[in-house]
Amino acid sequence: MKFGIYSSIANPPRGEDLPRCVDEVIEEAQLAEQAGFDSCFFGEHHQDKDGFLPSPLIVCTAVAAATTTLRVGTSVIL
Repeated sequence: MKFGIYSSIANPPRGEDLPRCVDEVIEEAQLAEQAGFDSCFFGEHHQDKDGFLPSPLIVCTAVAAATTTLRVGTSVIL
């Protein structure tokens, strides 16, 4: 059995910006890989007022560059 995580990126109400959120997701992906998870997936929303991730392929690339065995993909691309 394989296990993966789904990572949701949105500009949080605590006032942090999207680049900091992406950095946190990269750190989470590295921790998931160290814990033995097999994959990490990201979704996409355009022009949504919640600030949800507009470009998951860029984040997938960053996570893939920061990990060695984690499989990275998209769950939804609109």
